[in-house]
Amino acid sequence: MTILDLSEKEFNEAKEVINYFINNDEFQTGDKFISTIEGKAGCIFRGQSNSDWPLLPTAFREETEWSKFTPQPPIEIQDTKLWLLKKLHAEAIAIDLFLETADSLGITTPIDYEIKQRGLESIFNARGKVLDKKKELDFDKIFPTNDYFRSIALAQHCGVPTRFLDWSESPLVACYFAAEQASCLSNSSCSPLKSSSNHIAIYHFNIWHIENNGPIEIIEAPRHENTNLLSQKGLFVNFKKANSYFLKNKKWPDLYEYYPRLQINKVLLPKNKSDDLLRLLFDLGVTRHSLNPSLTNAAKAYEYKYKLFNRN
Repeated sequence: MTILDLSEKEFNEAKEVINYFINNDEFQTGDKFISTIEGKAGCIFRGQSNSDWPLLPTAFREETEWSKFTPQPPIEIQDTKLWLLKKLHAEAIAIDLFLETADSLGITTPIDYEIKQRGLESIFNARGKVLDKKKELDFDKIFPTNDYFRSIALAQHCGVPTRFLDWSESPLVACYFAAEQASCLSNSSCSPLKSSSNHIAIYHFNIWHIENNGPIEIIEAPRHENTNLLSQKGLFVNFKKANSYFLKNKKWPDLYEYYPRLQINKVLLPKNKSDDLLRLLFDLGVTRHSLNPSLTNAAKAYEYKYKLFNRN
């Protein structure tokens, strides 16, 4: 599908990217009615270290290794509807196992065993309706339901594959995540070129352009429950009819194809400028340890600085 409204800007230097986001009137708050959660002038941002990657949640990616998160990963079968139910079951179990383990460690989470039981029962009951071909089934009402959203948001930020796509209110946070995996921080050889693409990408769009009956919605989760979500000024995009889309198209929706009327903008920077971008972000207070605050990252803060600034 042709993406009609995608606007691309390519820069050659890291400072040009920073100046674009900091000094551009498009991203300046100019209305007293704009709330904090709506980002800079209504825009939200996402960074990816490979500009060729689709805008696709981890739960929808072919390379996701479900066997690391659930004892019942979705195994390919010919019946598309039954396979989709296995996929939904794997997503639910991965989240439930994460929450149960955290709860057993005494870590506060939004776990609710009644919600868990209802969610699994709805998937099991749906299997019977699929086998009884006379009964209609709305796959988008099976999973996820709204009462799962807080759990999905927490699981997403802790590395569990989910169908939420991470975004941030801050363009600088997006710049960090675009650059980090393409920088010298990602391995000892300091090679910035690790994929087919030679550019990193920062995406942004204005949430005011989302139609009320559009195919996506913005999901906000309580930040007091998630330190990383708070530090990263995070929020999520949910694909409301993703299951129906999969049944119709035999693939999961990329945001471009799923919502072509949404004006998504793309800022490109050569991968070999990723270190420069992270150095500029360092002086703006955007680092690995500021975005993922923990004692472990505090202990590695000097190593982070050493790798970036030890140019010998």
